[in-house]
Amino acid sequence: IKRYCCSIRLLFLFFLYLTIISFINRIGSSISFVYFPFLLNILILLILLSVYKKKPEVILNSIVAFSLGCVVTAILFLVNIGVELSDDGRLTIFGLNQNMLGLNVSFAIFVFLFFILKKKVKNSRKYFLSVALFPLFLLLVKTGSRVAFLSFLIGGILFLFSMKNIGAFKRSLIIFALFFISVFFWFFLLRNSVLTERLISSINEGDLSSRDLIWLDLFDIIMTNYLFGVGITGYEKIVGDGSPHNVLIEVLCYTGIFGLILFISFLIRIGKNAYRFYKLESNILPLAIFIPIMGMILTGQIFEQKIVWILFAFLMSAENEDIPNSQN
Repeated sequence: IKRYCCSIRLLFLFFLYLTIISFINRIGSSISFVYFPFLLNILILLILLSVYKKKPEVILNSIVAFSLGCVVTAILFLVNIGVELSDDGRLTIFGLNQNMLGLNVSFAIFVFLFFILKKKVKNSRKYFLSVALFPLFLLLVKTGSRVAFLSFLIGGILFLFSMKNIGAFKRSLIIFALFFISVFFWFFLLRNSVLTERLISSINEGDLSSRDLIWLDLFDIIMTNYLFGVGITGYEKIVGDGSPHNVLIEVLCYTGIFGLILFISFLIRIGKNAYRFYKLESNILPLAIFIPIMGMILTGQIFEQKIVWILFAFLMSAENEDIPNSQN
């Protein structure tokens, strides 16, 4: 754990500060001043880092296992098991939040793209992973998640420009093939989909699914307590258990500017680790995975989502080159 001390120190300082502010504002609140789901995820992060230090090969294996689980979810979607539709036509499976489902699928797509582009992976496995991309992408579109789709597009562009060892001719063929695949998906899948309607609504009308109204309601809390915040207890007394659907605004409400600086410093360090690992090892996977995590931070909630902290452990491993490189 000492090898990750800087990132962990920032995280523990943030949690300690959040706990103190919550304790100060605990009177009149019906919840504990200790954010136990967040604490549990920190412990999971520490356990995973300890395991990854002893057995680095477990890192990619665990990510692959999660991605294969997403393939199982896509198969359930194809055979209509556990499928539900919201009032606006967005699909979910077993009640999972659509944005979370879409982002999980985008993680899986990036992992599969990573192995497809690796030279030393058997062709038979590459064929399987390539075929699995289609139901995954279909499921992503059907969730209607704008943040997941945009994360997928940005990550796909990163993968395209990271192919340094591919000649100009082969790169041109890949771009040409991707263009026709994109045209196919547009005419037969995206053109009349809920996702397209929501993207157009965001562009033309600035529609954020009422998130902007929630943020406006929180403006008074932030301006009144912009230095220290009100903690989870003060937030519960004023707002209730509703989420602001933006982690940075949530942190600003909880801990004010001081806590926000600690949390952003933690994120910046992880992002820098992912970028540095790409520059040193030509491994784009950590950087690609960081994109949907940021999408989740800007549009959702992460303190109680275990998969995010599992992925944080994966990204923090890049801090010390623990992730097996593309030659292994």
